[in-house]
Amino acid sequence: LATRWLQRRDSEGRDIGIIETSADLTEQRRADNARHISEQRYSTIFHSAGFATWESDWSELKAELDAIAARVPDLRGWLIAHPREALRFASAALIRDANQAAADLFGVADREALIGGNIVADFAQDTDTACAQILAELSEGRDMAEAETRFRAIDGRTVDVVLRVTLLREGEPWSRRSEEHTSEL
Repeated sequence: LATRWLQRRDSEGRDIGIIETSADLTEQRRADNARHISEQRYSTIFHSAGFATWESDWSELKAELDAIAARVPDLRGWLIAHPREALRFASAALIRDANQAAADLFGVADREALIGGNIVADFAQDTDTACAQILAELSEGRDMAEAETRFRAIDGRTVDVVLRVTLLREGEPWSRRSEEHTSEL
């Protein structure tokens, strides 16, 4: 139980009693425990996956796309016609978490080196058309989009990939603040 007491006073400020309220926290504690177990399970799967995956916050990118959509009648057409702009928008998607397979793919020693960066800005090589295609599909309300593209690893290697971006439906759209966005190769 969570219990609170409040001193009750009359109009002259004299103590006249105590108000007590209590709430049963059993269900809340069960829900918190279930969420914690689910988060641990997700983290274990995410970090032990044998393929590159990372979570990004795309909320700034979404705001820019919404502003363009308010000015142009065909956002998809605009993105396809302006792939460099799509690439610039995608450069705003910051990595919040990554697994070691992603670090290995991009030639960095530790996954922590990817956090706070951006895959497109840091490793892009001729990805503007792929970014335009992915952003167009996501802007149309799809939860998942993918395209074949190339990335450049830290050591200069060119890596051919299928980039898949998945937006989860829960929480604030395209934001990692209350939801997660996973990209994988």
